[in-house]
Amino acid sequence: ATSDVIATRGERLVLIRSRLSRSDEEPEAFRVDLLWLVEIDADDRAAAWITFDLEDFEDAIAELDARYLAGEAAAHARTWALVIDGHAALNRRELPPATPDCISIDHRSGATFGSGELLEYLRAGIDLGQTIRTYVEVVHRLSDLGAVCTHAGHGVSREGFNAEWRGVDLLTVDGELFNRCEVFDEDDLDAALARFDQLTRPAPLGIETLARNTMPRMR
Repeated sequence: ATSDVIATRGERLVLIRSRLSRSDEEPEAFRVDLLWLVEIDADDRAAAWITFDLEDFEDAIAELDARYLAGEAAAHARTWALVIDGHAALNRRELPPATPDCISIDHRSGATFGSGELLEYLRAGIDLGQTIRTYVEVVHRLSDLGAVCTHAGHGVSREGFNAEWRGVDLLTVDGELFNRCEVFDEDDLDAALARFDQLTRPAPLGIETLARNTMPRMR
């Protein structure tokens, strides 16, 4: 048997693709590919082990996301639900929910859209008949302010051209909408995390506010 990790959520959830096979030298040689969703509890024991057929990949991802939402992501449920909705929208060939002035920056070495042009880029692909399937592989940061995730994607153009890619998304939210999306190359995770920390770090107090908060009050 051989296994590959397809996606993880937090510290306790993993989706694995496993191939079970016998040697070709045996008369009953066979090969079976399966998806296994494994959840461990606080004592590192298996709390759930669910098997999916390989063609039920989207159901497996949906179950993985739902369990993450109910567990480790519960404290930031609104943000995580929005991340899920964003990928679901793209997979339906719709635009993700975003503010009209959503900031978008492509930091990748082979940038595909200009600053502020992400939604227009996605809309153009939809209009050209591209079929895009994306999902989150790994969640690196999650808070009420946003998330940093590695995503995997597969697209097919109207002419049948296939493309696969991975990247790191930095997302921030405003209520029920995204208000920022910055995309990084897969190996630039450290830069994405540093940028997220910079954007979500509390702003320093101004001099007047600092003085007002620290000087003794006159009685």
